[in-house]
Parts: sequence; C-alpha cells; structure tokens
Amino acid sequence: MKTRIFLLFILSLYVFSEVSGQAWMTKLPPEKRGTSNFNDIIESYYALEHADGQVSGAKQFKRMEFFLSGRMDENGQFPVDIFWEEASRVMNERYFKTNLYGEWTDLGPFGAPMLLDGSRPGGNGRLDCITFHPSNPDIFFVGSPSGGLWKTSDHGASWITLTDDLPSIGVADLLIDPVDPDIMYLATGTRDTWWETYSAGILKTFDGGITWEETGLNYQIQQQRSVCKIIMDPNDRNTLLAATSAGIYKSTDAADSWDLIEPGSFKDIASRPGDFSIIYATKFNYFGGARLYMSSDSGESFSYIEVDGLIPSQSNRITIGLTPADPDVVYLLSSLSNGSGFHGVWRSDDAGQNWIHASQGTPYNLLGWAVSGFDSGGQGWYTLALAISPTNPDHVYVGGVNIWESFDGGANWQINSHWLGQGGNDYVHADIHTLDYNPVNDVLYTGVDGGIYELQAGGSEWDDLTGDILSYQIYRLGLYEDDDQMAIVSPQDNGTTLFRDGNVNEIVLAEACDNFIDPQDPDVLYYGGYGAGLLRSDDGGYTPVSIQPPGETNQRFNPPFIMDYNDNNTIYCAFLDVYKSTNRGESWEQISDGFLSGNYFSMLEVAPSDNSYLYAGYAGSLWMTSDGGTAWNNISSGLITSSTAGVGDIAIAYSDPSLVWTTMNGFSAGRKVYKSYNAGQSWENISLNLPNVPVNCVVYENGPANGVYVGTDVGIYYINDNLSEWVDFSNGLPNVIVLELEINYSENKIKAATYGRGLWESPLISPSVSVPETAENEMLIVFPNPSDGNITIVTEYGENATPLLQVFDMSNRLVYSNSLPGGGKRQYIDVDLSGFPSGTYIVRLTETSGCVMTRKVVIM
Repeated sequence: MKTRIFLLFILSLYVFSEVSGQAWMTKLPPEKRGTSNFNDIIESYYALEHADGQVSGAKQFKRMEFFLSGRMDENGQFPVDIFWEEASRVMNERYFKTNLYGEWTDLGPFGAPMLLDGSRPGGNGRLDCITFHPSNPDIFFVGSPSGGLWKTSDHGASWITLTDDLPSIGVADLLIDPVDPDIMYLATGTRDTWWETYSAGILKTFDGGITWEETGLNYQIQQQRSVCKIIMDPNDRNTLLAATSAGIYKSTDAADSWDLIEPGSFKDIASRPGDFSIIYATKFNYFGGARLYMSSDSGESFSYIEVDGLIPSQSNRITIGLTPADPDVVYLLSSLSNGSGFHGVWRSDDAGQNWIHASQGTPYNLLGWAVSGFDSGGQGWYTLALAISPTNPDHVYVGGVNIWESFDGGANWQINSHWLGQGGNDYVHADIHTLDYNPVNDVLYTGVDGGIYELQAGGSEWDDLTGDILSYQIYRLGLYEDDDQMAIVSPQDNGTTLFRDGNVNEIVLAEACDNFIDPQDPDVLYYGGYGAGLLRSDDGGYTPVSIQPPGETNQRFNPPFIMDYNDNNTIYCAFLDVYKSTNRGESWEQISDGFLSGNYFSMLEVAPSDNSYLYAGYAGSLWMTSDGGTAWNNISSGLITSSTAGVGDIAIAYSDPSLVWTTMNGFSAGRKVYKSYNAGQSWENISLNLPNVPVNCVVYENGPANGVYVGTDVGIYYINDNLSEWVDFSNGLPNVIVLELEINYSENKIKAATYGRGLWESPLISPSVSVPETAENEMLIVFPNPSDGNITIVTEYGENATPLLQVFDMSNRLVYSNSLPGGGKRQYIDVDLSGFPSGTYIVRLTETSGCVMTRKVVIM
C-alpha cells in the first residue's frame, strides 16, 4: 500500500560500495572491494597515507570521514531503520506540534559571492541535475545533493524550494511527465558522491511538488542504495526505467512496483530519441570495469556492448550523449580508472552497433584542471558531463573540472570555460556535474559545484542563474559581536566566505576550518581550510598569512581553531596535539603530549572565565586541563560506553569553568547530551526527549538559566535549568543538518551553519520559556493547499485563549495579522494572499500562554 508523504519519507544512505576509485581503495583486499563497511574503508585509506604520505583523492576521503564517522554503528554500517523511524517521527510531530519555537530566516548567500578583489565570482552551492518543463522554457528545476529541489517559473530570476519539509532533502534526479507536468518523479539522495545525504529511493508528486508520496522503489528495496537517473517511455507514461547503484529497475505501473532487470551499479541511462525500444545504460565501478549495456526491447533485457578501444578495466565511469538531430548518433565519455582523468570520447553513427574512438588524436586532458589541457588526472568518478547539440550532431560539449567543446564530432577540442577564468576564457565555477539542453528552445545549461549557468544558442558567455537558490553546505561559522551582520563561514566546494557591510565575498579558495574574528578589530580574521592550513589576515581578508604550527599538516579537515575569550592575542589549535599562541599565531607552544596516541583532535574549547581550563578530544576520548596544559585528565568515564556513540562537541558556562555540556553523535538512544558540574569528573545525562539522531554541536547561552542550544541532523533544540525537557527550536528552519551554532548578544540572535541550506538566524528564545501542555481541542488547518491565494484558516483553541493569527512569507515579512476573539469556539478565517508573490508562506497562531502552532501554505 502506498503511503502519502507530506512531511516524511523512507530514508537510506548512499551505498558505500561506491566510496572511491582513488588509489587508497586498492589497498583493500579483493574480497573487500565494494565493501559497505566504513571501518574497512578507514583502514584502507590510512594504510596508504601512513605508507605513502600523499594520497590521490585525499580531500574527498576527509570529507567523507568527517561526515560519516559520527553516523555509523559498531559494525561500520549506517543504521537506516533507526534514522528513518526518528526522522519520520520528528517531522510528523513538528507538523502538528504546538510548542515549536524559533523564528528562523535565511541569510544566504544569495547569488555567487565575489572575490574581495572583484576579479571573479565564487559559487553558491552544488547542483547535480537540471530538468525542464515540457512546454514552458521559463520553468525548470535543479536538484542539490543536500539542499533540495528548486523551481524557477521566471527563467531563474527567482526560485522556490519544494522539499524543505522532507526528512532528507538530497536530490539526484527529477523526471517530469511530458503530458501532465504536475506529475514528477524524484530520485532522492546524491548521485556523484556517497555520503552527503540520505536516499529514500524514488518519490512521486501529483501536485507539482507540494506533496510527495513513496513509490515501490523505496528503502526496503533500495536499502543503502542510490537512484541516479530515471527515464520514461513517452508513448506509455506508466513505463519507467531507473539506473541505480543496485541495478536497472523497470516499472510498468507508474512507479507503484518495480522489477530488477539488470543487477550492478549503473550511473546513466537514456533512450534513443523518438524510440524507447532502444535503451543505453552504463555500469559504474571505481576500480575499473565500467561498461556500456543496451536493450532493444524497451528495457526488458540488457546486453553488454563491446566498444572498440574502450577497455572496461581502464574505465571507471561512462556517460551517454544523444541528440534528436540524428537519433542514430551516440556518444560515450569515459574517465580513466587510474587517476580519473580523460579516457576518451567514442562515437557511433548506427545506434551503437559500431564505434570509433573519436578523440583518439587529441593531446588534451579534457577532465583536468589546466587551461592548456596539458595536465594529468581528474575527477571523472565525481564530475563527468556530456551534451550533444540538438541541431548539430558534430557539436559536442564535455564537462569535468572545466568545459571543453568540439565542432567536428570529437576529433578536435578547445576549452570553452575555465574554473578560474584563466587564458581569457569565460568563467564557470569548477566541477561540472551536468550539461543539459532545454528541448523547448535548445539553450544549454550546466549544474556545477557553484550553481547553474546558461549558454544561449550561438553565445560565447555563460550567465549565472543561481540567484536565490540557497544550497551552501557550511561546516563552520564565526561571528563579530559588535556587528550582527558580520560573519565568516567555511562551505564545501566553495571558498571561505565573509559577510560584511551588506556584501558577501569569498576570501580564500579553501574549505572546512574553524573561523573567528578578533573582537576588537573586525579586520583581523582567522580562517583556513584543507590544503591552505591555518591563516590570519590583518586587512579584512585581502592578505592571508600562514600561521600553521611548524610540522603540522595543512591537509587536515576541520581542525579545531579558537581564540581566548579574554585575550585577543591568544589563540589555540589542535592537530595531533594542542597548541597555544600568545602572539596571534606568530609562534606556537605545544601544550599536550600525544595522549591521544595518533588520533587527531576534533574539538577544543577554552573556558571564558578561566583560560587555564581547556577541554579537548575527539569522538572516542575527552580530556581537560585546569592548569593551562601542564597536566591533562581523561574525563571520558561515563560518556564513551558504546562504540555507536562518541563525543561530538563541547560547551562551557561563561562564569564557571567546571560547568560543561557535551554532545554525542551516533545512534545510541537516550545518549545525546551530557552535563557536568565538576569539570567532567562525573556526568549527568540530560538527553531526555531528544531524537535518536547525531547531535552535532552545542552552544551555551550566557545567563542565570544556563540555557544551551544543540544542532542535530533533524533540527535545533533548547533546554535550560528551568525546563524538564528539550523544546524544539526549529520553527521556520528547513529540515537540514546543522553543524554549528553561534550567538550574537548585541542583537540577541543565534545563527546556524547548515549543511545544504546556507546561513540562518533567529532571535534567542525567552529564558522564561516553559513547556506548555497541549489542549486536546487545539487545531490549525489551512485549505486549500496549494492555493491561488485565497485560503481559509480553521482554528480552535482553549476558552481562555485570545490568540494572534499571523501570516509570514519565507523572508519572515509579516503579510497578515489578526487578533482572534476568545471563548473557545471554532473560527473560520478567510485570508486573501492573491496579491502576493508565489511561494511558501507560514501561518502562525500564537496563544497568550506562549503556545505556538504553525502551518505552511503554498501560493501558486
């Protein structure tokens, strides 16, 4: 039986058998290749790093390690069932909950942040797929691996998101019914990596993306698998084919049920233009073994097709290019299994029966970084895109790091765009995930790590249409107390970004590092990232200076890096040991002595009231010193009792260095947050009603109530000394992973760094907040939903309540307000929003008791 999904759907993690084709994976014994065990993968990588030092694909591995290390069970597996149950429960409760707090609004970045010197733009988050409306060229959709599905109805001038209320908002592909565009099929999760979000298989909508329902291809069939591409028979809209990491599946009943046709890991699938009886599909293997398969019976069966000169053992990924200009023409683009550089372009002029190596004579590495094309290697396992002109079968585009172009069927090539704009070439952000022609008007689009770009037919310059899509994947966040508008963040795939004076600028091309700002001088910035190490700038980010401790690697992902609260010249960092500098990083003193035995620190905090107290550790061990680092004590007792949960973050009270909180990652029920009054000598479990998902971060709110906020994989929660349980502080926030929280007291605001939806802020919660009891007769109903703007709100509340009814747009702008009469009667209120822009609006009912009910309504 199908389940109608409004705020929940089945979740599973991307298969680990697609973890990487980098050199370190070859250290796995053959029987463990294709493993789904995260512990085996970790062992394989570090065996190579310790032996060889430099490792191909190291940054991608470190990303994966950072993300997954706190989300595995004791067997190195992702507990799909636990996450699904918890996420589903939380989202359902949140939809109907009355005591939901927070007033979250998004801060961006909107549009691509420019470099400080204005030389070029940066990027605004990764987009993996683009899908076009069948008849209206101004309507199209883009999907982000952790930022959801976005729609524009005005050719990119504005965008709305359609998936913020799903428990996981990753998108790998979208298919639109050509006859009824309100029917769409969503491939959830991520296509080009293996760890950024959770997959629910395929979802279906009948109302243009307002509500989604589970299909027959769900996590129970696709557990720990991904769906990469969906296609439809244009003459029989009930017939679908899906390329997944478990094989090719076929449905003949519009996705209600599916049959496995061909097992294996498939990345791409396409049908011959105008003839669904001929299907092409490509098998994927990081180690080598990528192959072309064909079907001549509409996907009822598939056969391996040998392509002259394309040696499967030398190929790890192949993508397909077709054109309506000549349905018999088929192109294949392949990346090498050794180094993921350019393998070649192959062409068939007879629908796949015979092949030529079209690019055999080219000297260029079309998948590399160099503007000249004379480099080696690449990342074809991650970015491999191909597009053939719909009017000229000899006009070909290839995307890897950059975009290359051929006018003669692949024999000769010239660079079309460059990731740094070098050599006078047009700038398009690095890492080309997709190249797609809009069949309505033959305009070419590309989805990259920095957004979506458009190239008009016959044009030479790409236009950035990303606009207000918000898909930034932020790891870390730093604020400046005297200016609430100032912040510094470190996102994935894009450079460290500075919010200041109404501008958003990229200040260094590096990712994943703690950031902070000198509280006495906003021009003094501390930041860094993988490959750049730790940096300081004394001129607002224009001139970075390396302050890396001597002998420590700059290839560290998210090393702890903090400032002393009472001395802006004193800073700390942690690698294999903890370091202290009293001269802003000009020199360092080592204040620990290898007590983690080869493990890298992942957390470090100094007490605001007494800098002789420091707390440091990683998931498996927590330590503290009360004498500035002379002696360290292990305070893990009572915390690390299970391999399924480890320490995630630390917060220290402002006035008492012995009062601390620590969060736990993993999936051990009832083991989420602990509190200590004696510097960790003993711990009190205050997990209470928190959901059983990883708790990623904690921030202390200075004040007599000792409030703390925590960020989790399903939202933000708050507790203080006066509360008997945690309150949900996620009102207005998308259901997105929260990796860091920071408070600015000058404006009494809290900001959240989200992994997939950028930077957000909310006023702080009232310290006198209580947990109100929910009356049985409370209700808030909004219909029709979606609406043309004329809605009816039905509400019922207690006899003594005199609530305030308000409607806000997604920028938190009040568009309607009405104080309702008391008396406990059911109220029917007609509200006209037809004069407001299309999009999502929040209906909020606030009672005098402090109880809040909210509903979302979409105006079309």
